[in-house]
Amino acid sequence: MYWEFHEFGGKQALIKGNWKAIRLNVSQDPKGKIELYNLKDDVSETRNLADKYPCKARKMTKYLDGVRTRSEIFNFTFKKNK
Repeated sequence: MYWEFHEFGGKQALIKGNWKAIRLNVSQDPKGKIELYNLKDDVSETRNLADKYPCKARKMTKYLDGVRTRSEIFNFTFKKNK
């Protein structure tokens, strides 16, 4: 399941199996690092496991980047690179 919010700098999230990936401040950094949580063991999302499981983090990042469909109506306003 994928969802996104455009408020407060933009947020994206994805749940796949027991894992949840969250990307914050998407408007400023659309390819920023994700936070990774194992919902089976940490339902409160208190332990970011992205550094402990880098392979899983890369896989979830790939899913996160691949599931989004661009919309002209609901579009993130990304910061332009200089």
